[in-house]
Amino acid sequence: ENIRENIIDLPEKAEAFVGDSMFWHFIHETNWNEPFLMGLVAFHIFCTSIVLVTLKHMWVQAGLLAVFGGLVLASEYINQYCAQHWRNFVSQQYFDSAGMFVSLFFSLPLLINCAIISGHWLFTATRLMRSIRVARDRQHSKSAAEELHTKKKAPL
Repeated sequence: ENIRENIIDLPEKAEAFVGDSMFWHFIHETNWNEPFLMGLVAFHIFCTSIVLVTLKHMWVQAGLLAVFGGLVLASEYINQYCAQHWRNFVSQQYFDSAGMFVSLFFSLPLLINCAIISGHWLFTATRLMRSIRVARDRQHSKSAAEELHTKKKAPL
C-alpha cells in the first residue's frame, strides 16, 4: 500500500524536484542579453552547424570530435579562469566552484555535438556493414547459380 502511494505521488514529486531545482533558478537568474552569453550561444550554433554541414567528411568530423573533447576536458580550467576574471566580460558571477554554468552552457552542448558525430559514425558503419553483407550474399548467390549451371552442362 505504501509503495503504491509513493508510485502515485511520483509525478508530483518529480515536478517539485525539477520545478525547485537549482537549474531552473539558474536559468531564470541568467541575464541572456549579455554579449558574452550571446556569443556563447552563437558559438554553439556555429559548432552545431559545422557538425551538420560536415557529416560526410569523416576526417573533419574526427578533428571536431577531438577539439570538442579537448574543450570539455579543459572546462574545469576554463571555469577557474573565468571565475577569477569574470568582471572583465560579464556583469554577474556565473562561474561557481562546482562549475555548473560551464557544465550546462559550455560542456553539455559540446557533448551533444560529440554524440551527434558518434551517432552518425555508428549509423554509417552499420549501413556500410549491411551493404557489404548484401554484396557478399549476391556474390554467393551468383557463384552458386554459375556452379549449378556448369553442372547441368557438364556431361556425365
